[in-house]
Parts: sequence; structure tokens; C-alpha cells
Amino acid sequence: TSSGGGSSSVGCTQSSEFGASGSAGVTPLKLHPLADLGVQLFSHPSYQLASVRALPQMPASSVDFTTFSWPALIRRLKAMSLAGVYLDEGLSGYMPGSSGGGAAALPLHKYKNKAVSSMLVLRGGDAGSVPVREFDDPHMYASWSVDPLLVAAHTAKFAGCPMSASLLSTDQACVAPLHPMQSKAYAMLSARAYVHQYEAYGLEQADFEQCFAVVEDIMAAYGSLG
Repeated sequence: TSSGGGSSSVGCTQSSEFGASGSAGVTPLKLHPLADLGVQLFSHPSYQLASVRALPQMPASSVDFTTFSWPALIRRLKAMSLAGVYLDEGLSGYMPGSSGGGAAALPLHKYKNKAVSSMLVLRGGDAGSVPVREFDDPHMYASWSVDPLLVAAHTAKFAGCPMSASLLSTDQACVAPLHPMQSKAYAMLSARAYVHQYEAYGLEQADFEQCFAVVEDIMAAYGSLG
């Protein structure tokens, strides 16, 4: 099933039991976690890496002294995704302000981290009725993505928190660590660091270069999303 808010909305599949959630209400679909995760996030052969973001981020000793709110969790999780970060800090520039009676839209230059697809997992009280229109935003996803958002929910608590939200995304941020790693690997190969140890077991420089080319293709594919 899909939900949308008009022609500008993204496709949103919502699953229940691991329950249904979303702005359109509960949809009685059973979610098969591993199968649905694989289909939703990794169905495209060029996008096989994903980022994981989760809220709240706090020590267990603070849970009993914290007030939880689904709208606040959803807004901050979206801000983390837009900024391409994994920590819940320094997000003020990615939080929508107010305009008139509602939230003002973020300028397009704030959408620094595009995704092919995402899976939003909500755990806790009333998780099946949480509005998720914050993620019904076509600017978050590649223009060619079809049904890029899967939302799953369950009333069971996670890690003792009365409310928690996690977002798994095949987004551009997940390849950011590859750039310095690739540069260092190129430098080591150029200096032939440890290469003789690999050559002793039949590997040649061409094998390394082929692997580097695969990584370059992965980074180029994710880079083309922006």
C-alpha cells in the first residue's frame, strides 16, 4: 500500500505487525524484517551500502528523567538525515522554522544528503499512529526513486525507551568514509606497502586496481544522487 500527500509526495509503504505506521493510519501488512529490509534498501545493484541513525541518544540512566515526544524525535531524525550526520547535535540549521500557521520549508541547499530509499522504524507507545509526513519529502530522495520510504512500527520499547526511532538509508553519507580510505589505499599501493606479502599468495597489482575501480564506481553512483 502507499500513502501520499499529492503529486509532490514520495511513495510511502507502511507495514504493520511489525506494525503499521504513518500519516495515513494503520495498514495491516505483516513485515518480514530481513526480506523487506533487503527489498526496500538494496534492490538496486549500485546501492548496497546504508547508513543507520537512531534516536534518542542518551545514557540509560537519563531515560526516567526525559520527556519524549514523537514529533520531536521525527523532526530531529530528519535533520540528522539531511545533514548526513549520525549524532544528535549541531542540527539547528536543519530544523524547520515557523511560517504563518505551520513549519516553514527548508531551502533546497539544506538537502545535502540524498537517498535512494529509506526504512523508518518506530518503537514505543502509539508508534502505529505516528504522523511521518516529515519524511514524505521528495527532496530527500533521488528523483527516480519509486516508493522510497518504508515505515514500520511496533509498540514494544527498544532499550527501555518509551519512544525510539531509527532510520536506515542508502544515502550519500554512507560512502563519505570511503574517500579518505581509498586515497590512503592508493598511496600505499603506489609505495608498494605490504604488496609483496599479497603477491606471495598470488595477488597482483591488477587485482588491487580492479578492487579500487569497484569502490570508485560505488562512490560515483552515490555521488550522482545529489
